[in-house]
Amino acid sequence: MSNGLTERVHRVLHDSIAHYIDSSGTNWDLVVPFFLVAYRATPHSTTGYSPFFLMHVGEMVLPNEGNLKAKVSPSIQESEQIQRLENLKSSLRKAYKEVRINNQKMHPKNKVYYDKKAKKRTFEVNDRGFLYDPARKPGRCHKFRRFWQGP
Repeated sequence: MSNGLTERVHRVLHDSIAHYIDSSGTNWDLVVPFFLVAYRATPHSTTGYSPFFLMHVGEMVLPNEGNLKAKVSPSIQESEQIQRLENLKSSLRKAYKEVRINNQKMHPKNKVYYDKKAKKRTFEVNDRGFLYDPARKPGRCHKFRRFWQGP
């Protein structure tokens, strides 16, 4: 439950790749880079921005969107570089501010979904319980391993 974001990305990855692998299921490693490009370029419903935009403050330029020849820019003056950097910082501040606002709007919805299944539990000193230990020990059979250790 504590790795919800990771679990969600893995679910999307699995579902997306499942549509494009061949019948033998051996070409999944060739499909992953295409999925990652699509995922990084797609705006997120919460933030309104693509992950690529939030990392690089600009939309991803895909090969089909422009000239594929290498572009060599002439030397940029120091004042132009400073101005570009300031513009970049300003854009980042604006994007992060909007993400923060959108996350605050989404928080009550997420809390309602979580609270539907959450159970209030209280523990006292010396209560007996089980410990979840998913770590795999090398050299042991993992198929029938017990993940819970307890009294």
